Amino acid sequence: MKEGSKNKIILVLALLTLIFFIFLVSTYQDLAKQKGLTDQEIRIRMNLEEEIMGLLKQNENLEKKVGFLQGQLNVEKLTYQEEIEILNQKILELEGQLQTIGKLKEKL
Repeated sequence: MKEGSKNKIILVLALLTLIFFIFLVSTYQDLAKQKGLTDQEIRIRMNLEEEIMGLLKQNENLEKKVGFLQGQLNVEKLTYQEEIEILNQKILELEGQLQTIGKLKEKL
């Protein structure tokens, strides 16, 4: 082979090697960028999952508190109803005493 054709082949191979090297570097840059985005997405997902777990625990605590408060409300309702019954009985007693006093007044 002639020296000129050898140089052309070497030049073409060098250019192809340079093109492949640039392509390889570009691919690694894209890969690094994609890995960074994936890592960022994983961090965001983990943070959101932690937040969700916190909210679920808070929700559970609030549900327990609501249950406790509903129990207290039921106790208060029963107490209120008992007090109303006691007051109604006292009203009836006082009405009876009032009638007795009215009858005594009539006798006088």
